[in-house]
Amino acid sequence: MWLVGGTCVWCVAAWRAQPGPALEEQPADVPPEPAEPVHTDTEIYTSAVEHLRELIGDRNGVHLTEVLADWQSRGWVGQVPAAELGRQLQRRGIPVRASLKVSGAVGPGVHRDDLPAAAEPLPEATSLAVG
Repeated sequence: MWLVGGTCVWCVAAWRAQPGPALEEQPADVPPEPAEPVHTDTEIYTSAVEHLRELIGDRNGVHLTEVLADWQSRGWVGQVPAAELGRQLQRRGIPVRASLKVSGAVGPGVHRDDLPAAAEPLPEATSLAVG
């Protein structure tokens, strides 16, 4: 009797110790695939240009330190130096000037004339009677 009960307990324990089907299908030496990026490069570029325009406002440009402080407060970039932010902006096609004077201070930054022109709607065409 004890032998039958012990055998049943041992079978249940062995069954519970087996890995599930999801673990059996994936080999241990293959790393998991990276997740797809949330935003495309075009979306990132467009958003960065729009936000740089907002930071510039009516000034002639914005310093990288100001951009970095604002973007870090929003959680868009981590703890990187301003020089690295400038390199990343240049890689994305946004020119960074080494010397830019804004509000009496000089430093590296983005000038408003270096940003691409903002998309403006075409003026409405008036219809004229031909004839």
